Amino acid sequence: MLEMNSIDFIRAAGGRKVKFDFSFSLLNGKFENMQLPSPIGRSLLDALEDDKVSKEFLKVNHLQFSMNKTFQLTITNTTPTIQPEETP
Repeated sequence: MLEMNSIDFIRAAGGRKVKFDFSFSLLNGKFENMQLPSPIGRSLLDALEDDKVSKEFLKVNHLQFSMNKTFQLTITNTTPTIQPEETP
């Protein structure tokens, strides 16, 4: 969990009424549910996809992103871990 600075978001909105909270899941880089995130959630995803390393990370993991009304950003990796096979 990352505590975001609410003042930065409010100033960037320029007085417009903006919904800052969001929640979405990505499975191998694609939206898991059909509902698209709010514009701010989409902006986060666009920024992550602009970076080559994070884009590759998104493609191979199951990730959940959410930010609540108190500007706490949570990113959870729910990718199942692969257990190494035991050799006899």
